[in-house]
Amino acid sequence: MTPFDLETFRTKLADRYKRTATVPTSVWSTKSQEDIRQVYTRLSMKKEEQSVPVDYTELFKKTKEGLFPKRILVEGQAGIGKSTFVKKLSLDWAVEPDETSVSEERNVLKKFELVLFIKLRDVSHCDTLQDVVRSSDLFPEEDKHLTDDLLRYITENQDKILLVFDGYDEYGKGNNSDSSVYRVFKADKLRDCCVLMTSRSSQADDVLEYADVEAAVTGFSGEDIKKYLEKRLGEADAKDLVKHLEKQRLIDVAKVPLLTLFFSILWKKGKEKFIARARTRVFREVIQCILSYGLRKCPSSPYKTVEDSKDLLFQLGRVALEALLNDDLLFEYGKLAAYACCAPTGVIHGFLQITEDAENVRQAERVSFIYKTIQEFLAAWYIVHKYVSEGDLGPLKTYASNLEKCLRF
Repeated sequence: MTPFDLETFRTKLADRYKRTATVPTSVWSTKSQEDIRQVYTRLSMKKEEQSVPVDYTELFKKTKEGLFPKRILVEGQAGIGKSTFVKKLSLDWAVEPDETSVSEERNVLKKFELVLFIKLRDVSHCDTLQDVVRSSDLFPEEDKHLTDDLLRYITENQDKILLVFDGYDEYGKGNNSDSSVYRVFKADKLRDCCVLMTSRSSQADDVLEYADVEAAVTGFSGEDIKKYLEKRLGEADAKDLVKHLEKQRLIDVAKVPLLTLFFSILWKKGKEKFIARARTRVFREVIQCILSYGLRKCPSSPYKTVEDSKDLLFQLGRVALEALLNDDLLFEYGKLAAYACCAPTGVIHGFLQITEDAENVRQAERVSFIYKTIQEFLAAWYIVHKYVSEGDLGPLKTYASNLEKCLRF
């Protein structure tokens, strides 16, 4: 039996990571790309029930029990930068020490002979680990026959392997007990491998109990927004855009890197035009951005544009308004699903985040909208299409003071 050619595979894999270390600069097209380092955002790790900003190198350090973590779970809402994070990690492993000034990341990752980055969306139909590896892009087409050799090497050298499963929420087999991905993270298989998995919070609860370390990608801080915009627009324009976003109460939305990028593109196209746009129009474009991101996750979705999605936005707005009027921003996910049951969950989840708020309620059952300003816009959408079109606010008159922010739209 010919031994597995580790060095050749490593070289090809590292080259692949370097060549693909970009992200699209538009949710509508993949043709325009940006270097991954420009949009990488820090993690927040849970330590003693508190979330604190950390560098990802902290994930691989010994726990308080003195053990190196073997199962790492990284959560985050849609578009917040989970895939960007794992691309950055893979790139840090791929570059040679003299190619970068970043040393700590390289020092943490150098103990791994292989970092195997697998996008679970691309292998969502696969049950076995063999099928997962073969269907991934770890190998070019002509080298797929080496799958079994690689799996044998992984099995025999588990402590030298980092498996990165990106997008558990997009993995069609989910928590199927027969799924190899689930069994690997549960440590029923490849127990001595280090496994890092990302997921939207809505599905992370399925595997949370098996994680040695839990972290979250929380998006840009205020300082991150400024630095990112300065790189794209220059200091003066970045300062003006931040001021405009703050004035329009859009700065919280800009914590999502995808939307910060979106605002910078609009600003580049014409800042005078952007400033002149009504708040409603800007938010319509933000909603389009969210829908377009969901379309990339669910290509068969009928909700491609705001025009296509009027009924869905109406139902989302109904729930958004009810929560605002009750002064309770959290609600049962089932309530939303009952109204918008026809929409793919990947699209609905683009508007939501999971909130850990009650000891006796399963985490995945309580949700809120990704940002209150998005919720206010959707509530306004419902009001306009339900009541204003009829020329009468009806029962909403008694809630006029509560609706002030919605009516700004």
